[in-house]
Amino acid sequence: MAQNPEVFWLFILLVPMIIIMLLQYLNGRMTLVKTSGEWRSGDYYDLYTIKWFFTSLGFLLFLVFTVLSLAGYPGRGYPVGYEPSGSDIIFVVDVSESMKAEDIQPSRLAVVSRVIRSVCENTPGGRFGLVIFKGRGVKIIPSTEDVEAVFNFLNYLSTDLISSPGSNIQLGLAAAVNAFPSGEEREKYIILLSDGEALSGDLDEVLSRAVASEVTIYCAGAGTVAGAAIPTADGGFLKDPAGETVISRMNEQSLRYIADSTAGRYYNILDNSLLPDLIALAGGGGIKDTEEGYRIVTKERYRFFLVFALMGLLIARIVKVVRWKNFY
Repeated sequence: MAQNPEVFWLFILLVPMIIIMLLQYLNGRMTLVKTSGEWRSGDYYDLYTIKWFFTSLGFLLFLVFTVLSLAGYPGRGYPVGYEPSGSDIIFVVDVSESMKAEDIQPSRLAVVSRVIRSVCENTPGGRFGLVIFKGRGVKIIPSTEDVEAVFNFLNYLSTDLISSPGSNIQLGLAAAVNAFPSGEEREKYIILLSDGEALSGDLDEVLSRAVASEVTIYCAGAGTVAGAAIPTADGGFLKDPAGETVISRMNEQSLRYIADSTAGRYYNILDNSLLPDLIALAGGGGIKDTEEGYRIVTKERYRFFLVFALMGLLIARIVKVVRWKNFY
């Protein structure tokens, strides 16, 4: 499939071009009559028609194949050696009210903060960014080597940073995908730290964008399947409209789906392998049992069409300038 199908509109130009060529042909025949006389013009008609036909055909082929070359048809992909210059990691932190739950101690959000701090402390040369989300996603820190900026923000990490209610993982991931610097040959990772409870959003749309942008998402599930009540500021627990205590449970299935959709991984945030693997990512080394060192490069086939375009132009010129039968 063409990568730039909009250029096919240029084929409309063929219609006026063919009309102009026909008018030139008719005008040329009239000129033959005037210059050679009525009684001699028949000797030139056949030769003139043949030369006009092949000249016009060559030029039309030039136009057609030029448009096809601009359309950008992809060729066959092939692997090439690849050594990225490093990694960019964007932490995406869930700050919805459910992250106050204490089914992991001291709380889901506190454990998330500890994980981020540990990764940054053990990879001082890494580049990190930070996005938080609740009912919307907000980029707090762009990708930077200044880990002190991350540490300073973690001191104030709480569920009160965003006033909009709800939990929309899509908007958090979308803000993270847009947070990566452009034009750099670096591996791009998103580390989603959340309990997986999403009250709104369209995950498939943002996951497709992440794949297209070559972003891999790793998910760390904060919480337990059994769940826990959500503490409130007055010392009680969050209740639903019916007066029942709300129990927040980690949605492991949703987090696995996000990770699998982008060739990433899911971890429980208490897994012993989580920190070593994230530190390996931040250092640019990747996770050892993943395929690395190669990437697939697709070679465009514009050269194939361009050769035929130039051949058509060459035919048009040769037929036009070479004398036939020594007189035309």
